[in-house]
Amino acid sequence: MNNTFLSDLTSIRLILSSEKATLGVDFTITCVSNDRAIVFRRNVTNECTIAGGYSNGTCNLIGEYNHNYKYNCNNSTGEYMYNLTIPSSFNIDTLHGSRWSCSAPIEVVSSENIQLYVNVPIANVIITTVPTDNDPVEIISDNNQNFICKTNAGRPTSRIQWYISGRNITGSATHQTNVCKPGCNGKFISSSELTYSGIIADNGKIIYCTAVNIEGHIVRSENKSIVILYSPSVHLKPKYDPYIVYQGQHNIVLTCVIDDGNPADFVTYEWNSPIGTVNTHNLTILTVNNSHSGQYSCTATNNAGTSDKATKQIDVHYGPLISNISKHQDIIEGQNLIVFPIVDSNPVARLIWWTRQNGANFRYDGYVLRINTIQRTSSGNYACYVMNTLTPSGMNEINRTTRETFYVNVEFKPFLENTRPYSPSHVTAIENNIIHLTLTLTANPTPTIEWTFRAETDWDSCNFITIVSNTTTNRLFTSSSIFIDNVNSSNFGDYAFTARNTAGVFSRRFVVMKEAWLRQDMLSSTKENIGMFVAGVVTLVVGLLSLTISVIFVVRNSLKNKTLKSAKTDEYTGVQRSNPAFTDAYTTLHSDIEPRALQEQIINTYEECERTPEAHAYSSVDKMESEPNHPQHHDVNAYEECGKRIEAHAYDTLDK
Repeated sequence: MNNTFLSDLTSIRLILSSEKATLGVDFTITCVSNDRAIVFRRNVTNECTIAGGYSNGTCNLIGEYNHNYKYNCNNSTGEYMYNLTIPSSFNIDTLHGSRWSCSAPIEVVSSENIQLYVNVPIANVIITTVPTDNDPVEIISDNNQNFICKTNAGRPTSRIQWYISGRNITGSATHQTNVCKPGCNGKFISSSELTYSGIIADNGKIIYCTAVNIEGHIVRSENKSIVILYSPSVHLKPKYDPYIVYQGQHNIVLTCVIDDGNPADFVTYEWNSPIGTVNTHNLTILTVNNSHSGQYSCTATNNAGTSDKATKQIDVHYGPLISNISKHQDIIEGQNLIVFPIVDSNPVARLIWWTRQNGANFRYDGYVLRINTIQRTSSGNYACYVMNTLTPSGMNEINRTTRETFYVNVEFKPFLENTRPYSPSHVTAIENNIIHLTLTLTANPTPTIEWTFRAETDWDSCNFITIVSNTTTNRLFTSSSIFIDNVNSSNFGDYAFTARNTAGVFSRRFVVMKEAWLRQDMLSSTKENIGMFVAGVVTLVVGLLSLTISVIFVVRNSLKNKTLKSAKTDEYTGVQRSNPAFTDAYTTLHSDIEPRALQEQIINTYEECERTPEAHAYSSVDKMESEPNHPQHHDVNAYEECGKRIEAHAYDTLDK
């Protein structure tokens, strides 16, 4: 105990065991005097009178004294020390502010008056939350919550400190207030208010306060547990972003996963996606199609708020879709075939190739199929193949190939099919018998057939009439014929055949004459040929006099050719019957169905002579014998000037 001397009188002084008394703590007032008897006075009241003491420390108390106190006397030091102890059990607070002194009973000698100050320690400090007091205390993250700590009355005022799980946070508290109500006798109620802002990291911690008004005497409040409420944070599973799926894939599940949040229960979900709004933590796509491509986002909401959006891109891979290829493509022979597809695929196609049915060696690699100067042999079924590679997340690559088939139809103009029987350009017939004209064409598409006729009597006119024919078609082959039985003179003349389609025109002319006229014309023609031949020989002899042997050789060969031509003329009638086109019992035509080369030779002889060898060159042989009656002369151009202008060699221009 520190002894503080408050009075230093020569004969008597008063000493206190401490500067201040404290409620609940023994407090001793000592009077040191040279006198054997002293009196303790409180204010004006004598608390006790002591007349010396005994060796065992007891005091000789005289008269009335206060029995609440304890007394001890000690004179071993040469001075008399009289101790008055106010025990801790006594409510010393009642003595607060009282004045104490000691003096000799007889002499008017007294110590200095000392005023007693009594500390009243606070007994408790109470923590509450406002506006309602809860424990635990739920605080939404970043929101404020006020706490108040208040002490009971104590002397002196208290100092309040705030803590969160042992960490001093008094700096966040407002200025402390101390209130002494009337009649409080210097005892104050202290209070402090803390404004706390919720921090997620403080979730589960405790907040409390302490108060102290006497050194070493600290009072702590109860703990307030804090629960920090905060909105969820979420992410989407699976982890892939973008999440690649493929068209037709089944049971795709996106899960909105809460990483953190308080409370974690009673959470609601909301999805925004190309397929609409979903309100569960799982979003399921039963069967994937192209419309499922896009951005998917999810939010989760609890009592504290709504999470930020978690987003994921779904990319739907699908095999190639081919368009812009017509199923049937018509093209004229000689043009360029160009097929330009439009391909829709994800990812982009990496291979495009083309094939032709029954064309093992045909393969074309490239985006655009191009066949320059296409030929009829290129008709057929074609296929366009497009391949891409799907790369779904977490799965092996998948190759997808799409095929689009189409037919290429190469159109070509009609041409004479010389592998089939056909009639020659010049035909003779006998009256009362039959005329049979026939030919077969190859064409694509099937041509329109027209037969016209101009009678021999109208040779110089344009009086063509359309006549009925017998026409059949078998795939690319079109056969057409004219059959006239019981021939009369009106059936002799020009027969014109025309075949037309979108690719072009084919025409052929048939001249049907009475058999006698044809022989006469042929004999006349033979004589003209012999005359020309003899003139050639004479010229050759004159020019090659120095080469006598050679001239003789040439003349001999020329004479031999002359003999052969005469023989051919005589045999002309018999040869034609070997042609299979005229083997029926009713055929009495006397003209050959020539092979193509011979046919062309004869045609050119007739039609390319824009000379005036008239058509009557094939008149009856009787003319050579000066018979007065003979057919009129027919100019070749007479036919072509009638508005039927088919090329100069249109008749039997065998378009290959």
